[in-house]
Amino acid sequence: MSKTDELTKTYSGIFGNQVTLRNRRGKSVMTMPPARTINPASEKQKIVRERFRLAAGYARLAMENPEIKAIYAARATKNMAAYRLAVQDFLSPPFIRQIDTSGYKGNPGDTILVAAGDSFRVTRVMVTIRGADGNTIEEGACTLNLPTGKFEYAATASVPVPAGCTLTAKVTDLPGNCVEQTVTL
Repeated sequence: MSKTDELTKTYSGIFGNQVTLRNRRGKSVMTMPPARTINPASEKQKIVRERFRLAAGYARLAMENPEIKAIYAARATKNMAAYRLAVQDFLSPPFIRQIDTSGYKGNPGDTILVAAGDSFRVTRVMVTIRGADGNTIEEGACTLNLPTGKFEYAATASVPVPAGCTLTAKVTDLPGNCVEQTVTL
C-alpha cells in the first residue's frame, strides 16, 4: 500500500474472493476474506445470533430517538460510537451485588440498601416485601443514595414479625433488561 492510501481510502469490499479491503479508523486495511461455513448453526449459535439481532434492533431504534441517542452520544468516544454503546448496553444486563437488610426491622422508615449497577445506566430499582404466606406487604421504588452509591428503600408498612418474609429487588437498565434477586429475612 502507498503511504497516503489515496487510491484505496474510499474503497471497501471483497475483490476476486481473495482480498478484503476495509477502512478502520481512517486507515485502509487488506485482509483475507472471512471463511464461510457450510455447516448448519447450532442451537447456541442461533441463540447468540438472535440476541445480536435484537441488540442491533434496539440500537437502531435508540439512534432514531433523539433523547436516547443524546444519552449514548454523551458517552461515545473515538473508538466507541453511540450505536455500538447501545448494542453493548443491550447485551449487558444489570447486576445486583448485595441486598443489605440489616437496617430493616419491620418498622416504617427502616431502610433497605441495594448495591446494583449496569455497564451503562440503571434506570429503576424496585423493592417488594412479601410475608411468609407470599402475599405482598409493600413495594416501591428505591432512590439513589449518592454518598454510598447504593439504592435505598424506606419501608412504609409495619411488619410485626419480619422473620420469614422475603424481599425481592428488581433492577432495570436503559434497554429494559431486568434482573431480580430475592433474600429471606
